Amino acid sequence: MKPPTSAIVTGKHSVVGTVTMLVGLGFVLFELLTNFMLNRQGWVSHWLIFVVGTSLSIWGLKEIITSLWPWLGQRGRRFRLPVEGALYLVIMIVLLIGSLIGHSNTLMMVFALMIGPLIMNGNVAFVMLRGLDVSRELPNRVMAGEPFTVTLLLENSKRFLSAWVMVVRDMVRNEQGALRPEVIFMRIPPRSIQRGHYEMRLHERGEYEFGPITVDTRFPLGLIERGVGLAVTGKLLVYPRVGHMLPRWRRNLASAMELVTQVRPKPGPFNDEMHNIREYRTGDDPRMIHWRTTARMSELMVKEFRENRDRNLQVVVDVHMASPRQEPQAELLLRFAVTLCLDQLRSSRDTTLNVQLVGEEILDWFGEFSEGQPEQLLDQFARVKVTMRQPVSRIIELLQSHRQSDRRLLVLTTRAPELRAALASGNALELQSGDVQIVGCTADELELLYDDSPV
Repeated sequence: MKPPTSAIVTGKHSVVGTVTMLVGLGFVLFELLTNFMLNRQGWVSHWLIFVVGTSLSIWGLKEIITSLWPWLGQRGRRFRLPVEGALYLVIMIVLLIGSLIGHSNTLMMVFALMIGPLIMNGNVAFVMLRGLDVSRELPNRVMAGEPFTVTLLLENSKRFLSAWVMVVRDMVRNEQGALRPEVIFMRIPPRSIQRGHYEMRLHERGEYEFGPITVDTRFPLGLIERGVGLAVTGKLLVYPRVGHMLPRWRRNLASAMELVTQVRPKPGPFNDEMHNIREYRTGDDPRMIHWRTTARMSELMVKEFRENRDRNLQVVVDVHMASPRQEPQAELLLRFAVTLCLDQLRSSRDTTLNVQLVGEEILDWFGEFSEGQPEQLLDQFARVKVTMRQPVSRIIELLQSHRQSDRRLLVLTTRAPELRAALASGNALELQSGDVQIVGCTADELELLYDDSPV
C-alpha cells in the first residue's frame, strides 16, 4: 500500500535496537575471544560481562522485531529504552568497566549514583500506568477520501495519583499495511476521564481493523519508556468513492429499455400504463375507446397508453485483474458500479435491483431503495476483494442463471473484450437474444458515462 494514497505505513527498522544488539554481541564475543575480564577481575566480572552482553542482545533483537512487525509488541507490559536512555546506559557501562579495570572507587560511586535515576524513572512510570483504561469511539462506515475523527478516552481510576504525559498509540491496519496514530494526554487527574482525538483520511476502500492500543510514558526523566497494551479492538468499513453518472448514461439506459415494443398482458413492471385520454383518430384501435368519457363528451375518446420503461436490473460486477498492475482499473470499476447502483435505486420506480460482486467470493445483494438498504449494498462493495482466479465461464454461468424476461442484465467488467467474445461464441447462444449490456472500465468507455470526481 502506498503511503501517499492511503496514509498507511509499515514499521520502520529500529536503529537503537540494532546498535544495542551489536554492542551486546560485541561484549560477549570480546570476552570469549580474549578472557579480558576473567584474567584481570576473576570469574564474577567474567560472567557479569556475559549477562550484560546477552541481555543487551536480547533486548535489541526484541526492539528490531517489534519495529518491523508492530502488532507483535502491542499487548501486555512493555519496556523500551529511548535514545536518551540508551546513551545513558552506555555511559554507565563505560563507568562500570573503567572502575573494574582501574580499581577506581570514584568511578564506581558515579556509576552507583547514575543507577538511582534510571531505576526511579522505571518505577514511577510503572506506578502511573496502573489503573488506566482506554476506550475508543469511531464510526462504523466512512467513504474513501472522507476525513473522520476517532476519539480516545483515557480513564485514570487511581484515588490519589495523577497520570502525567501519557502517549496513547492506536493501531489501524488492513491487509497491506499498518498505521500508528497517537494522542498525547498531558495530565489525567485521579478518578477522571480525558478525551483525545485524531483525524484520519483513508483513500482505499476495504475493511480496517483498529487495535490493540498501547499507553506509554517516559515521565519523569525520559530515560525509560514503560507501557501497557490493551486489547481494545474495532472495525471500520471504507466505501468506494461515489462519483457522478453523466446524462449520456441515462440516455443509453433509456434507449436500451425501448427494446420492449409489444404489449405484455401478464402482470408485472412491463404492463402498459394509461397515460392520457384523447379524441379518436382514424386508425385507432376501437378496443381502446373509453365509453364513459365518450358518453360524457358526446365524442369518441380513446385511451392512450405509455409503456412502463422501468425494468428490474441485474448488475454483475466482475472485479478481475489479469495482474497486480490492473488493480487501479478494478478499483475504478467498483467506483463506477457503486455510483451506478445508487443512481438506479434513487431514480427507478417500483423496480428491484440485484447486484452480484464477483471477486474472490461472490457477494449478492437484492433490494429496493429503502431504509438501511443502501448501507448494506455499500458494505458489500467495501468487502469485495479483487481476484485473478475467476474465469470468464463463471460470469457466463451467472448470466445464464439470471436471464429472465422482466430483467435487464448489465455486466461491468475489466475484461470486456473477452466477455463479448465468449457471448458471441456457440457456448452462449441463448444469451445473444437476451437483453445483456457489457460495459468495460477503459477510459474510452467510461469518460462519457461517468465522472470520477467525488460527490
